[in-house]
Amino acid sequence: MRTQIVTARQNPLVKKIYALKDKKKRDEAALFVTEGRKPLEEGLQNGCVPVYLLVREDIDISDALIRRLDCVARNSCECVILGDSAFKKISSDKASEGIMCVWNFLSGREEMLLQSIRKNPTGSYLILERVQDPGNIGTILRSALAFGCDGVLLCDCADIYNPKTVRATMGNLFRVPFAKVDRIESCRELLPDGKLYAAMVSSGGITPEELQKEDKAAVLIGNEGQGLSKQAVEICDGTVHIPIRNAESLNAAVAASVLLWEMSKGRAL
Repeated sequence: MRTQIVTARQNPLVKKIYALKDKKKRDEAALFVTEGRKPLEEGLQNGCVPVYLLVREDIDISDALIRRLDCVARNSCECVILGDSAFKKISSDKASEGIMCVWNFLSGREEMLLQSIRKNPTGSYLILERVQDPGNIGTILRSALAFGCDGVLLCDCADIYNPKTVRATMGNLFRVPFAKVDRIESCRELLPDGKLYAAMVSSGGITPEELQKEDKAAVLIGNEGQGLSKQAVEICDGTVHIPIRNAESLNAAVAASVLLWEMSKGRAL
């Protein structure tokens, strides 16, 4: 693994990585950043290799995890040892472990999920529409993984590669099947033989427990403040309601987790 030492905050590489905090720059470069050891370990376990390994100068690069990356990456990853000032410029974590990675977008994995949805006769899926809080997205992805969801589709949501989203997944972004879709109607086209249910807190529709009866189904979760769009509701076969008391609504991540748990019952986790 190639290695270079960078101490200046104005170094071109430091500037390039700092720019990835901005969505437009991330999209242009098709790169995103993770912080900490766990995302690196998860990435390696799932067949991904970072473009850059960024190590603060006080971290021992003979560390076992870094040696493992060296064995896997060969010449496809560059190790950059950063001075403390340069590292702090690009880090968003106040309690950083001193290790960051820059990765290519997971576009290939997204396409694999879309193909899987079309081919598989069974499955449970979650569709998120206009969910704008990055922390909610990250938490939902963790719940989807924990409860064995077969895939998460995102339409007009917060950026999946936003640093807050990535951090909220707790390193599990490399393990959760997800894909972005441009139009909510595309979800109906992807699941022509599946049942789609709009999640509601009002009464009516099926109960969460009844989701277990479906061989192939997806639940739609909408915007934190406005819920699902008219177009999203129109593509659904029905609604599923979560009975609640003493509150008008649930946090999107909480609602998603409840429904994912109910969908998982009776399935091997």
